[in-house]
Amino acid sequence: MLSKRTFAIYEGRRKKEEGRRKKEEGRGKKEEGRRKRRELSTINYQLSTINCQLSTVNQMF
Repeated sequence: MLSKRTFAIYEGRRKKEEGRRKKEEGRGKKEEGRRKRRELSTINYQLSTINCQLSTVNQMF
């Protein structure tokens, strides 16, 4: 059986570690969101370029 003080120390460490883990998970989610937005903006740019080329070709006919 642990003393109250020892238990409090272990509990504090556990909570601190849990907080760090949650913080890291949050960072990972933010980075994943940024990556997805970058990919989507790249795809959007490529599609707009293709769209522009198609409209140029359509004007020829």
